[in-house]
Amino acid sequence: MNEHELQDILTTFHEATNLNIYVFKDGAQTFQATTALAPDLNASVCSQLQASPEYVRILLQKKHSIIAAFIWKDWTIVGWSVDYNIQGKGTYDSKAPLLGIEQFSAQIRTLYALFYHRFPKEIRHQTELRALLDTAFQGEIHSDNTYQGYLSERMLWDKIAQGDEEGFNQAYRTFMSTGIFGTFNAGELRNKKDLAIATTTLATRAAIRGGLPARTAYALSDRIIAETEKQTVITNMYEYNRTISLQFLRQVARSRRQHVLPLVNKAQQFLRENMTTVQSVQEVAEYLSINKSYLMHLFKANTGLSVKQYLTQLKMEEAKRRLVFGSQSLAEIAADLGYKEQGQFSRTFKKLYGVTPLEFRRNSRM
Repeated sequence: MNEHELQDILTTFHEATNLNIYVFKDGAQTFQATTALAPDLNASVCSQLQASPEYVRILLQKKHSIIAAFIWKDWTIVGWSVDYNIQGKGTYDSKAPLLGIEQFSAQIRTLYALFYHRFPKEIRHQTELRALLDTAFQGEIHSDNTYQGYLSERMLWDKIAQGDEEGFNQAYRTFMSTGIFGTFNAGELRNKKDLAIATTTLATRAAIRGGLPARTAYALSDRIIAETEKQTVITNMYEYNRTISLQFLRQVARSRRQHVLPLVNKAQQFLRENMTTVQSVQEVAEYLSINKSYLMHLFKANTGLSVKQYLTQLKMEEAKRRLVFGSQSLAEIAADLGYKEQGQFSRTFKKLYGVTPLEFRRNSRM
């Protein structure tokens, strides 16, 4: 079995069970199949797991999670059931309910059996694992600034309007650290329903702004609100609201695909996925195996923007996110986004938004 076959098996297993699965090799993470809001697992945890090919080691971290690991050939395979998504504000049990130990055990034993064709032994005990969460995400947010929460919320609605699911899930992780859902009603269930209805209302507006016909958006809104009112239990408030938002986002994406030529849509997707490395229109044309001039004509006719203008907008939106929620210097951001000079990056940013990157960062943290 090669690495690609391993990943296919783990991806299929994750899709069937929703178990968060991580793979490590030589102390570094090489793959993960996880839910959209699952946290990253710090590679240093591997040394604490003491994994073996002979058994599955199951560790219980008090009040937080269940983690298990075993070795297959050169890979350490880790399963993680966690009752929080990232370190954020609020009550953890409203974010992701902890999978019971017996169900988790059955899942991880089954996963082991897929590789070894036998069920494993187990070792269980409570422990205090350190550095569970990947520090690459932690530490970006230190402030309780309400404006940061507002900006992260705005980012969510922008991603819905763009039909950008990957960007939305990334923004939602940020929102969980900085956003505030608020309280509408003293009753827990009623409060969660009211929050879901508020999410539906805002997502409806964002979808219409993204080009979804108002009739379609409001019909979806009415259906979601009616379904929400029927609920007797809403355990995972964060995931419930994320799912609502995704319904609108996917409608926007579907509507856009219907109005944009498949070739242009493919070009947009390529630019979104490679915006930090693409240097020329020719690269996009070569990827699509078409003439550069033909691509430029199609793109402008279908979107109203040139390829370069579209790419610049993508880069500047990413720059805004990093300026507000990250700690990189302007030079580092510029370099990461493919600008050879910080000055060029700053001039482009100011031309688009009317302020310099530094002013934008300062204003967002005042």
